[in-house]
Amino acid sequence: CDSIRKLPNLSGLKNLWSLDLEGCIELTGVEGVEGLESLMVLRLRGCRSITELGDLSGLKKLQRLDVLGCTKLIEVNGLDDLKELEDLKMETRMRVKCLAKSAARYATRLCVFLAKFALRITLELVLPVE
Repeated sequence: CDSIRKLPNLSGLKNLWSLDLEGCIELTGVEGVEGLESLMVLRLRGCRSITELGDLSGLKKLQRLDVLGCTKLIEVNGLDDLKELEDLKMETRMRVKCLAKSAARYATRLCVFLAKFALRITLELVLPVE
């Protein structure tokens, strides 16, 4: 994969759920990724020639995004709309529009999860043992 520079437009692959292009060091972009509405996993780790991804806000099912080592990728747009995103791996120097809003949403989810978990533990401890 290290010699691939360009892929055809991927927007027609509506049922694609995972795209792993890790280590494609010559790849400069992923045209049409914003149209992959079933995509759950996007792994571009080490694709150091990628300069842009487009707006990811349409990837409503995306759960995992890995752009670590994409040294020329400076900006990732649309993360705020990715409500299913659970795993995000990226360089700290990247600009991410609306990440603060996303972080607040994830923090809220975590608090709700922890509250439910604590309640479940409390209920389990209080129930009489027969």
